[in-house]
Amino acid sequence: MARRPGESVAVCVPTNEKVDEVVARLSRRGIMATKITGDGARGGEGVHVGTMYRFKGLEYRRMIIAGVSAGLVPRSARGHLGTDRQTAPPA
Repeated sequence: MARRPGESVAVCVPTNEKVDEVVARLSRRGIMATKITGDGARGGEGVHVGTMYRFKGLEYRRMIIAGVSAGLVPRSARGHLGTDRQTAPPA
């Protein structure tokens, strides 16, 4: 069985909010989009859309990286390091 062209295409974005935005925009244009969650794709059809962390270990013919801006990619180290240091147990 041949795969549909959209099923070999993915859109990778930095945040869950962007995932929802991309899925909505694709849907408004009549393009089937499937959100990638921690359990994998919800349904298997259409363009797969997810955060960068959801695509680890997955392969696609085409990968579109969208919504990237300073502070999101790479994530601001200042905010994340401060949080990690506050919650991490002493060494």
